[in-house]
Amino acid sequence: MAEYQHYILGNCIGILLTSFNDMPGKATNRSWAMVLSTILSALLITVINLLQFSLVLMLVFIPLSTFVLYMLSAFGNRAEIFAFVGALAISLGFVGDHQGKELLVYALTIFCGGIFYTTASWIYHLLTKNRQINEQLGELAKLTAGYLKQGIIAAKRSDAKEEVNQNLLGLQINIIEKQGNLGVLILSDRTITKPSSKRNRQMFLLKQLIDFMELAVATPLNLAKIKALPTTDEATLAPFINIAEQIYHQLFLITKELRSANVSHISKIQIDFDEVEETIQRFFKTVDLPQAREGVLTMHHLLDHYKLQIKHLTGIVAYINAPESIKELALSENQQGLFYKKESYHLRQLMPHVNINSPVFRQAVRMAFGFVLAYLLGALLDIEKAYWIMLTTLLILRLSYGVTMQRALKRVVGTAIGAALALLLLQVSTSIVFFVALAALGMLFSFSLLVRNYTLASLAITLCIIFSFALLDSHLHTIIAFRFIDTVIGALISIAVAYFVLPFWECQSFERNITNAAKANQSFLKEILFSHFSDKPSDTSYRLKRKSAYIASSVLNANLQRYTQDPKSKRGRYDLFYDLVALNHSIVSSITNLGNYLKGKQLTTLRSVLQEICSHLNHDFDAILEAKKNLPGKEKAYNKLDFYWQQLEDAHNAQYKLGNTAIDEVLKPTFKEAHIIKQEMQRIKELLQTMKTQAKGAF
Repeated sequence: MAEYQHYILGNCIGILLTSFNDMPGKATNRSWAMVLSTILSALLITVINLLQFSLVLMLVFIPLSTFVLYMLSAFGNRAEIFAFVGALAISLGFVGDHQGKELLVYALTIFCGGIFYTTASWIYHLLTKNRQINEQLGELAKLTAGYLKQGIIAAKRSDAKEEVNQNLLGLQINIIEKQGNLGVLILSDRTITKPSSKRNRQMFLLKQLIDFMELAVATPLNLAKIKALPTTDEATLAPFINIAEQIYHQLFLITKELRSANVSHISKIQIDFDEVEETIQRFFKTVDLPQAREGVLTMHHLLDHYKLQIKHLTGIVAYINAPESIKELALSENQQGLFYKKESYHLRQLMPHVNINSPVFRQAVRMAFGFVLAYLLGALLDIEKAYWIMLTTLLILRLSYGVTMQRALKRVVGTAIGAALALLLLQVSTSIVFFVALAALGMLFSFSLLVRNYTLASLAITLCIIFSFALLDSHLHTIIAFRFIDTVIGALISIAVAYFVLPFWECQSFERNITNAAKANQSFLKEILFSHFSDKPSDTSYRLKRKSAYIASSVLNANLQRYTQDPKSKRGRYDLFYDLVALNHSIVSSITNLGNYLKGKQLTTLRSVLQEICSHLNHDFDAILEAKKNLPGKEKAYNKLDFYWQQLEDAHNAQYKLGNTAIDEVLKPTFKEAHIIKQEMQRIKELLQTMKTQAKGAF
């Protein structure tokens, strides 16, 4: 058995290194990435074994190869994982001592392990893809339901505003990421296999969930508007919260069905709007003008908003109950861009990053420096299994200091607990079967916990490594001790490099991200108006602009979350940055609300006023982006809108005096139109003015 240990080890390393490239995406890209990473891993491990007797050559090869690998991260997530695998292969090259023919056979076993995994992965994805898609759709529905739930919590609890805002920002990041992953999963293989009816219907469901999310973005805002009415009490608000909760529970039920192996029949959502209508009528009769009119129009807008949400839920339920009845969603090449971004590996993507200000360049330099420092310390101090220091540095060191520090602490704590637990387990049994079982369980839990809980994942990884080496080395107590020592050294190196070597603080990217968010919001607002006034509006263009605005907002939210993890001395402007992120989120919500209302409608008399106001709002965006002065005559456009609103109020007041208390059915659409446009345009204007002031103070 001992003579085959190195071959078994080579196969295991090949499988491990190849598995990291098993990412969502086009099947050909995924397969090529796994094959190329297998070849690269075998070559790098071979080179390390050939050069490890020369300290000078290693000090040249390690940083140079690491730098080149991490510069490839400029090509996107798949290239970033490819670079990580290459660096991991360099670390694992120090496992054992292989020379001559033995080295050649060892490299071949690594290659064979990688090819075996690639083949197994291809078969697995072919057989389980539909199941994976349904699980991901269920997860997206769950996240969207969670977003809707936060709006309900905000409406019920006045003290939860900041907590809800934080949760909404975090959920938006996860939802945007999940939508992108699903688009890739559903569409990426259409060029290989003939597009199937099932795949097209899955795209229909994803589209329904994305459209529902657009409405969910505006739900907290619309509930807050009713809650903010000066005469609103709990009895008035309750029916609206009740409908929101029914919609939430229906979406949560859909979540469970989509993730279930055996999908059952779901009853169509039935909501009685009579209680809401009675509440609106009672509100109008008991409250004096003009508050009554303002409140009724706000309530009617939320009611229309709910009906749109129910329409999308009905489509989702129809898909689950009778998927064959759903009309297939045929997508052009351009429309597929709505759901995922195609991978590109053109050299021009790399060139902008060949400068010291690029985050990619900085991380490549830092990884090269950290890697060679870890190797040098291990070599000079003659530390046993010193490559563990390199592995720890590789797994901990990130672009953000805050993330690096957080991962370092979790890694050390998890390793310490894992080492202590290993010592206790040694008292139970020293059987080889027992060690194999513990190593297998450790590997299983390490992968499943890696994203959810890094501390527990580190504990599981420690158990896996310790009991794997226990099969090769009988000095278990020495292995456990050096495992902990090497982890601490690697963590300290990572923290030091992140702080001192071309440090990247999150505040450095905040101005760029807030600018990108403002540009995306400006473009989204322009597209809403262009689509509304155009004779042939493009739904594809509207969705792309909406997606860009949501992604830019998500990037900004993630930037703020990482900013909180930077050293205290580097986050003195947190309150200011938080206010800017909250303002941006409110602007996106208002623009989305306006877009939802204008979609498919033709304005009666406000077309010219709306165009004029949007021209001024566009200038307000420019003022944030380029520090321009205010455009003369801005208030004139808003005065026109106020004058038109006053005319409508006067007309209704005249009817009211004659005994016609309700808004005339002929006048009602015009009232709704003027109300929502006046309300959202004024809100966007105020938010932009506040953002302009805040941005000046921040930058």
